[in-house]
Amino acid sequence: MLGRILIVHRRHKKGMDQLRTSSLRRNAVQAVLEAYRKGDYAAALQAAETLQGNRNLLAPYLFFSGTMLMNLGRLEEAEQRLRLNLTATSDDKPKALGYSSLGQLLIEMQRYDEAVECFHTSLRYWPDRGSSHRDIAEASLRRGSLASDSLQWAQLAVQEDRDCSRESQNGPPEIREVCNINLAEDLATLAWAVAAGSRDRAEVDRLVNEAVNLVGSASSPAALVHCHSGQAYLSLGDSAQSDRHFAEAARIDPNGFRGRSARAMTAAVNG
Repeated sequence: MLGRILIVHRRHKKGMDQLRTSSLRRNAVQAVLEAYRKGDYAAALQAAETLQGNRNLLAPYLFFSGTMLMNLGRLEEAEQRLRLNLTATSDDKPKALGYSSLGQLLIEMQRYDEAVECFHTSLRYWPDRGSSHRDIAEASLRRGSLASDSLQWAQLAVQEDRDCSRESQNGPPEIREVCNINLAEDLATLAWAVAAGSRDRAEVDRLVNEAVNLVGSASSPAALVHCHSGQAYLSLGDSAQSDRHFAEAARIDPNGFRGRSARAMTAAVNG
């Protein structure tokens, strides 16, 4: 009898632990994302830290805290946590996101070959993820690879995420928003690739306008769109337009790595 009571007690305790873990994760992730959308990466990091110490939440703790540390410019700490995250999860899609975030960090550290390797690994876990194709296009553009290579990857990203955006139009608003943001980032990167290759001004204008209209006011994604739009116009030799987009990126994301990149580009061009 006592043995049966003990088993029931253990099962009840396990169920309560799982419920608390689920609630903690849900509340923490919501707080992280709300702060992230506002560009308040310090608050997002603080929210992510509430996951620390729960072994069942190690992977999201490492992923979210590492990503926020990257935005805050604490790159060595960010790399440590993002690398640990890769060993903390075995599910394919979180693994793909982990490699993608690490690759973006490595781009910021100008370790382009390692970044591209991360993006290709991300695609092995999530083969049709448009953002990973966009990541490869960005890395190729930043390291000065052939424009045709960047163009190919960016076009593939747009194709995949345009399908996602189209299919999401009748779905939940949050899914529609994510698909539109991804597509906007792809379009801005494609504009940069087009400008670096064919220098087709009309096509660059079309792509940038669509990207800006799609992305809305989401802090980091909107800053990426304006950063890459600025790079596109810089490639076309239009310093007025490039300065305008870089300034907008810096205004939208003053505390994040996209805003820092925009300010650095403005200083390099005008300094």
